[in-house]
Amino acid sequence: MNWWFITAAVLAALLGVLHSYLGERLVLGPLSRHPEIPRLLGSRRFMTRVLRFTWHLTTILVFGLATITALIAK
Repeated sequence: MNWWFITAAVLAALLGVLHSYLGERLVLGPLSRHPEIPRLLGSRRFMTRVLRFTWHLTTILVFGLATITALIAK
């Protein structure tokens, strides 16, 4: 078992959690309340949903990378 890969996997998972939490608190929340957010397909609600989806998709990709790194460690 390679501890470097395990450490990298744990740090990547922690990075994913921080990315999701801090992004929601510091980026997505204030941005969705901003009065001049661009409208995508004519809707502010759709635009905020697209932003949240893409933000959290990145978090899911980081979790996937952490899982692959943990599997490599075996």
